[in-house]
Amino acid sequence: MLPSRNCSLQTIDDILLERAQVLSETYLSAVRSRNPKSAQVVPAEEIMHLAAKLKRLHLDRTGITKTIGDEASAHYEEHLKRTDLTLYSAYLQSKQPDITKELKAALFSQLARVCPDTPIKLRYIQDKLSLDPERDYAFIIQAAQQVAYQRAKEEIDNLKLLFTRVATRPAFDSFLNLVQYMDAVSVATLFRRELLHMLADGYAGHELRALFYKCLRLTHERGRVSFYSELDDHIGFDRDGNSITFVGNAELYQLDTIANIARGITRFGITPRNVLVVCDFDLHKFAGYEIPRPQLMAYVTNVKEYLRDVDVDVVLQTEYFHSDTFHVTFADVLRSIMRRDGRFIHRTEFERIEQDYFRHYSKSMEGWNAARNEYYSIRSVARNVAEGLELSNGNAIVYVFNESLVNGERFSLKAANKVPFVGLRKVKLKKDPLANAL
Repeated sequence: MLPSRNCSLQTIDDILLERAQVLSETYLSAVRSRNPKSAQVVPAEEIMHLAAKLKRLHLDRTGITKTIGDEASAHYEEHLKRTDLTLYSAYLQSKQPDITKELKAALFSQLARVCPDTPIKLRYIQDKLSLDPERDYAFIIQAAQQVAYQRAKEEIDNLKLLFTRVATRPAFDSFLNLVQYMDAVSVATLFRRELLHMLADGYAGHELRALFYKCLRLTHERGRVSFYSELDDHIGFDRDGNSITFVGNAELYQLDTIANIARGITRFGITPRNVLVVCDFDLHKFAGYEIPRPQLMAYVTNVKEYLRDVDVDVVLQTEYFHSDTFHVTFADVLRSIMRRDGRFIHRTEFERIEQDYFRHYSKSMEGWNAARNEYYSIRSVARNVAEGLELSNGNAIVYVFNESLVNGERFSLKAANKVPFVGLRKVKLKKDPLANAL
């Protein structure tokens, strides 16, 4: 759920505590899972080291450390009793005041051979002082909270340095709230550093573009290319003639999300130029497909009507990227990929993408073969790269619904400036959401 557009801005301290809480929960989840991959993003070793330190401080402060030595002696006696009852009785006798030095020396010589006390007592003491993840989890929680708070504070301090270096007006509170909002609405972000710089740039009076990529409602009716131009529920059929429901609420959810963000951003003191880009080029990727212009424009009209009260321009992708310069760039990238010369994307990476497309479309499209797949793959990747080159020339933030986030890497393959991609949550339209990839 998106944050309410009417909620008041949070204080810096409130944001610090909130971010620290989220971080600590992430840390604790990673520590509990004991997943080696978590160590790459979670300071698990630092947390465990601090937890052990906190435990030792607690034992010292409560006086427990002083009693552990006595407990270790009692533990040794119990161990000796279980090991050798005769020797245990002699050990107790050695504590009597009237025993001679010779007898005591002989006894301890025998104890050293049969059941030495030092290693047993040390193991007991070490066990009591060392951190046990199960027994001492409260100290791990405390350590995770402290590390998370420090990390959150460092992040906010760094954001302030960035803001004061870039922005021209004292509005760090608003900027920090905007960053918090962006993190709340996204499932993931590509090139976050560039995103933060662009947001700070907005407070310097520079134009900021927010591009919301909105895929058509592709249906691939009975295994053939098609799409639905309305916004309500649609009953379609797959390649095998089985019915599929394309839920209208899922479509409206995306449009509502775009509207909420377009309105919500203005609360933070900047007003980007909002553009909803209808991805009609998705249809150009299919070989031999004649695009039904009236149906395409009907979809655009329906989207415009739904967003009539929102400050957002609704344009076709092919109309937004229409300049002669762009077409020259696109043609150059297209030729390069066709020749597999590696100028824009490495051959093996393109082949991996090509194989992914084939695995997907061969399941849903009628007569999908290598030639059709190659045609689709080349145009898909070339368009991503060319649009990335175009967008890298200005402050453009791209919003996409989650599964399209993977294309952000392609947008920035050869771009001088990385194009930040913000992934938004999406309700699945059907069982396989990849059909609406950029």
